[in-house]
Amino acid sequence: NFLAIVIHAACTPAEPGSQDTKAHFVVPMEGEDAVVRVEASPRWKEQLTAEHTRNKTVNRRSIAVWLSLPGKDFSPSPAQSAALSALVDKLRSVYGIPPERVFTHSDVDVDVKCGASLRR
Repeated sequence: NFLAIVIHAACTPAEPGSQDTKAHFVVPMEGEDAVVRVEASPRWKEQLTAEHTRNKTVNRRSIAVWLSLPGKDFSPSPAQSAALSALVDKLRSVYGIPPERVFTHSDVDVDVKCGASLRR
């Protein structure tokens, strides 16, 4: 069972279908049509632990969401913010995760600098 959601603001874009994705879900940058299509990664489909923080307990008990940004000083676009919000709301509803258990990566790994502008 999942107890939390951890949102990672990734400084490098992730390929949603990539086996290398360390998160369960990827919120990519919008395509040419300005639409963001959230994708479940192979880790989610196979229900594998996402090795997304230095804390193994957090990794085992949380859902990892990868938010692709073009660089470390960027904020999500309005389309990404809407897609992320919809995903988090759905996951919270399905798994009974309260709002106070939705974290950013820097909440659980204080040395993380990428995505510092990401707010809960």
